[in-house]
Amino acid sequence: MRKRLWGYVGGEPFIGEELRSKKGKRSQLWFAKFIYRDARGMHVALENPPYTAFKDIPSNKLVSTLDVANACGCSSRTVARHVAYGALKVHSQVGNEFLFLKREVVRWIKNTDVKPGRPKKV
Repeated sequence: MRKRLWGYVGGEPFIGEELRSKKGKRSQLWFAKFIYRDARGMHVALENPPYTAFKDIPSNKLVSTLDVANACGCSSRTVARHVAYGALKVHSQVGNEFLFLKREVVRWIKNTDVKPGRPKKV
């Protein structure tokens, strides 16, 4: 199955999912999220235009669990575990998706030593 390179983001057409960086490596696009309600309930949508780095997203915007995991180099399960412990505050939850304020994520990354993987037995 081929990857779709176009779509509608925030009601506007958007082309391309990845950008080429100056070093020739693929760069990831970062989308801030917003919540909207319609007749079928609450939904999460992507804001347009995308950001080329996590640090470029404004601090008052929402990011998803997968965005947090990609930003700190861990799995989404690790992020969910820190939410369960109360170390990372959830701004809102839509279905099974946690949404965080970016400023809370930055605070959590600075205050926590995020280690991907299982702890090693001593």
